[in-house]
Amino acid sequence: MNAWMLGFAYLLPTAIGGLMLAMPRLGRGSTFFAVTVPPGFAESPAGRAIRRTYSFGTLAAMLVSLAAITPLWWWLEPEAALAA
Repeated sequence: MNAWMLGFAYLLPTAIGGLMLAMPRLGRGSTFFAVTVPPGFAESPAGRAIRRTYSFGTLAAMLVSLAAITPLWWWLEPEAALAA
């Protein structure tokens, strides 16, 4: 595994996580996570709490996936990782 592959391995979860974080804000005002809701629900305290929980969960999953990549680098090529 070379440095280009490692960079791509970090870029992919970061890009997917970024898209997942942006998706709730890209919907119409009458839908919230693909559920029809009254207009303005996304800005209500309940809507903000739901979005905040989703954002924290998505961010945590993204960070765990990024943290799992580095041990894979060491496991696949330990000599190259130790030489660096």
